[in-house]
Amino acid sequence: MTSPSAARRAGDEFQDVYGWFRALELLRPARKVWRVSVEDPSAGKFDDVTLRPEAGSSHAPEFAQVKFHVDEAGHYSTEVLTHREKANGRSLLEKAWQTWQLLRTDAPGVQLLLVTTFSWDPEDAVAHHLRRGNKLTREFVAGTCEAKGIRKQDMLDAIEHMSLLDSGATPEPAVSLYVHTILKEPVETDGDYELDWRDHFAGEEWLRGHRVHDPEAWNNVMLPELVGVRERIMADTSVRLVRARGKARLSAWFATGWIFSGVAGWTLEVDQNGNRWRNDAPEASDVTLAEELHDLGGDASTLAIGVSITGDLSGDVLAYLAEIGNPAARLLHVKTSLGTGLVIRGAGDLTALTHLLRDRMRGALGQRPQRVLLFYFGPLAGAAFIGASLNAVAPEIQVYEDQNPGYSPSFTFKQ
Repeated sequence: MTSPSAARRAGDEFQDVYGWFRALELLRPARKVWRVSVEDPSAGKFDDVTLRPEAGSSHAPEFAQVKFHVDEAGHYSTEVLTHREKANGRSLLEKAWQTWQLLRTDAPGVQLLLVTTFSWDPEDAVAHHLRRGNKLTREFVAGTCEAKGIRKQDMLDAIEHMSLLDSGATPEPAVSLYVHTILKEPVETDGDYELDWRDHFAGEEWLRGHRVHDPEAWNNVMLPELVGVRERIMADTSVRLVRARGKARLSAWFATGWIFSGVAGWTLEVDQNGNRWRNDAPEASDVTLAEELHDLGGDASTLAIGVSITGDLSGDVLAYLAEIGNPAARLLHVKTSLGTGLVIRGAGDLTALTHLLRDRMRGALGQRPQRVLLFYFGPLAGAAFIGASLNAVAPEIQVYEDQNPGYSPSFTFKQ
């Protein structure tokens, strides 16, 4: 077994021999070499031996990293080139990239060389792109060589091999939909489908509010656009799991649920403060409704409903309804048995609430209402889940957006 010190000495000797070999080119007039350096401090990570041509020469500058290996049976490969010895270290390929960035301005056409006692693994995918002299073919560098076929299973195998799978992600095929009404963050730029509604909302460029410039836009622009996205998804794929994301007001989440309803075969997964909540999650068994029923004396076929989760909205809703002439026969105000505040523990709490609420809305007037006025104060996931379950509740459902103070009508859902 070769000792570490002996291996180091052998490595130094190998580098010196290569350096003197390249220095001989100073004596070859056709090469027009200006300077050869060993351990060049200005050459980044490829500093073992460097060769700089004279001004006006057609030869490119060359910067070599010299690696000596005692074991002659080894190979270089794509895996070796990208391997990091330490978690926060850099692979040989990363070192090459950083060196090229450092040198490319002062040394146009620079060539980086790996000089080693190892050959390239003939079984590696890159092997057949190496030509004599072990240089990558021009076609490979330019990206014009014949592509190697990559299948879906190849990607899945690679993700598993490199432990890239997000432990919280569903394994089911899904499409992503981003909806923006408040702001659009950099991470929200690569969805499969996107609706950017920020121009419809008043407020600063970096933070839009609850009020829209044109109230007609809710139903005449935004809702048809959402329907259009659903039709595109149905034409593009048979996948019916929608990962809905984005910074949007609650009305937009109600509409997203309504358009991608459960009865039509859709499943929603939303991002609730970094947690993935799906509206097909098993219902929590300990969630019940606490309700108050207020007689308002308005239209006998109209029911107003207020849902208080994050806080109690009953006073604000009663005041607003009185201000617009009490159009409903009753206000059904509901909370969950969990109380109010940041009380929702997970998706199961909301799926339980959704089903209990739907059944209660259908019977609060003693008969199915013809019109429902919907007010809500809670997490965005709840708005999406409720929206997706409003089938067969009433022929018309009017959603309201909090204006602080007061409310204004937003989306109108008709069956």
